[in-house]
Amino acid sequence: MERKGNMRDRFDIDQVIKITGLGIRAEQADGGADFDVACQNAVKKLWKIKEYESLEEQNRLLKLPCAVGDTVYVLRLYNTAYMMNNEKVWEIVEDKFEIFYFDSIGKTVFLTREEAEAALKELERGKGE
Repeated sequence: MERKGNMRDRFDIDQVIKITGLGIRAEQADGGADFDVACQNAVKKLWKIKEYESLEEQNRLLKLPCAVGDTVYVLRLYNTAYMMNNEKVWEIVEDKFEIFYFDSIGKTVFLTREEAEAALKELERGKGE
């Protein structure tokens, strides 16, 4: 199958190899089957980028501050059976990031124990006022 035009005119081999992560040297890819594979992979990745850009334009792209399954620190009320004088007693619980309201991050769900402890101090400080 004959190519129309020189592929070097349309693609920089090193860029295509870098984008696709194909792991071949430029001299191996220059005009050969490996270069065709690299170009096909690059096109697939560019279509994926286009899809992400479209989702972003529609405000449908969400970037989470951590991955599902990461450890997070959650402020929770102790079981009501342990409450004295109807006083709310909070605790910090380690949990896996799975199902939380997005707007709870930074309020009751924290990415580090230090952030959770600081928020707990603020809650306790607010009790005395």
